[in-house]
Amino acid sequence: MDEEIEVWEAARCTSAAPFLFPVYRASNGHAFQDGGMNHNNPVGLAVKEAPSLWTGRPKVDIVLSIGTGSAEGRIAEKNTLSQYAVHGWLKRCIDSFESKLDAERLWQEYHATLDEDGRRRHHRLNIKLSGTLPFMADTRAVDSMDDDTRRFFHDPGARRQLRSAAEALLASLFYICVESPTKLPLPDGIGFAFRAQIRCRLEQRYQRVLLDRLQSSGCGFLVHGRAVSINFEAHRCKLGKGESFRQDIQWQGQLRETFHICLVFRAEASAEEQPELDAPTAGGTTTLALKYEVSGSPHTWARLER
Repeated sequence: MDEEIEVWEAARCTSAAPFLFPVYRASNGHAFQDGGMNHNNPVGLAVKEAPSLWTGRPKVDIVLSIGTGSAEGRIAEKNTLSQYAVHGWLKRCIDSFESKLDAERLWQEYHATLDEDGRRRHHRLNIKLSGTLPFMADTRAVDSMDDDTRRFFHDPGARRQLRSAAEALLASLFYICVESPTKLPLPDGIGFAFRAQIRCRLEQRYQRVLLDRLQSSGCGFLVHGRAVSINFEAHRCKLGKGESFRQDIQWQGQLRETFHICLVFRAEASAEEQPELDAPTAGGTTTLALKYEVSGSPHTWARLER
């Protein structure tokens, strides 16, 4: 515990950007500088560290990377270190250092290494800035960046990204507790009947607000390919008695079979939306059915019983 530092000290450490703020010496005696010197987009580092925090989890449930803005052009030349090196190896070294600070490029390179399942679990929110990227200490650019941010929240594509990230975060609040399966004779051999409960990691006092949000979005669960509705009134009644959210579910399968448990959101949207599942309706709109894995999904019984 002697090595631990306060949260405000950690914030001060990560803000110690070169040329702007001095190196911070924390109460434990160590000196710290802005982590962006090596990991300006720390998403890859965070994913590598996750297994040490949550042992026994082969994959993270969700990754949300939030950027501070990107632009088509580089930082204005007068604001870069490379202006001081006209040519030669020094300029190449400085250019290489500056490229390490391009968080959006680092995200694209990291995202390209992910498989299809990994890409569904990763979300990136980043504002497109007009013009060239301003110097980090250029206070004159604040008004322009504020305008760019407001435009971002009105862009249909950005709103879809925000919605997808928010709904995936809500789905990750749910997890399952499974009972021991029982053997079940099937026409093609022996199978197993599984019983489980979907539970919520939120404190009980916040679960009513979550239920209201889910009901307004027409939510339900998808358990091993079968739709399971949520009885919102029954759950509210139980919450009123001091009980926590518990949704009983069951399905049939094999012990080594992989099964998915998803939270499904339904909402009206224009035909230009790109849902994972959809059912056409009248009036040029579509009823979206966007599904997101709950925490730990997909599952196998072999992994759950460990």
